[in-house]
Amino acid sequence: MKRSMVAIAAAIVGLAGLTVVGVASVGGAEPPGHLPDPRIAASEGQTIDLSSVRVIREFEEPEGEIRWTVVTYRGSEGPCMDVYAESLAGGDSAKTGGCGEPQGPFMWGIGGVEVGGRWFNLVDGRGPPGATSMRVTLGDGRSLEATLVEGTYLLVIPGERATFDVKLIQAVGPGDQVSSVHPPSVSAVRQKAAEAASEASDLE
Repeated sequence: MKRSMVAIAAAIVGLAGLTVVGVASVGGAEPPGHLPDPRIAASEGQTIDLSSVRVIREFEEPEGEIRWTVVTYRGSEGPCMDVYAESLAGGDSAKTGGCGEPQGPFMWGIGGVEVGGRWFNLVDGRGPPGATSMRVTLGDGRSLEATLVEGTYLLVIPGERATFDVKLIQAVGPGDQVSSVHPPSVSAVRQKAAEAASEASDLE
């Protein structure tokens, strides 16, 4: 799933043969009403079908602090999913998302946004047909369960950006049948990105 780098840092996304890593500054979520912006899509070389836009879910986490909205739609590069974060205190919002076909058994993405003065790590995507939930094993050994809502999942994990990592993402089906993805180390990718940025700076 190719990320539109509106407000995401060090995102790693499972795509058909592609891993995307990017860093961008945090900005306001746009356009109003949680609709994908055709201008941004055009700048990325794709078109989107606005008639296919659906708000899948909205929830607060932490409750009373940040509202999360998941939006899906179709793009010329495949199915798309955007995540909007809004501070309920007002004046601060962020967005991340992208389009593409899955690499492996299901679509997954790892990234994060800063909103309300805090960093939130995100694990999101679409589960495979027949899955009932998603299980995510973090680098610190914790195992978290994500509910599938119309085939999509989103885990919001407050914490440090630098130390966050994901070891395993599993789709769980009837009878506890499991399909799995072992994503590349987030921390290792960040380190390589930092080294590449440093080398580029040295060449200037």
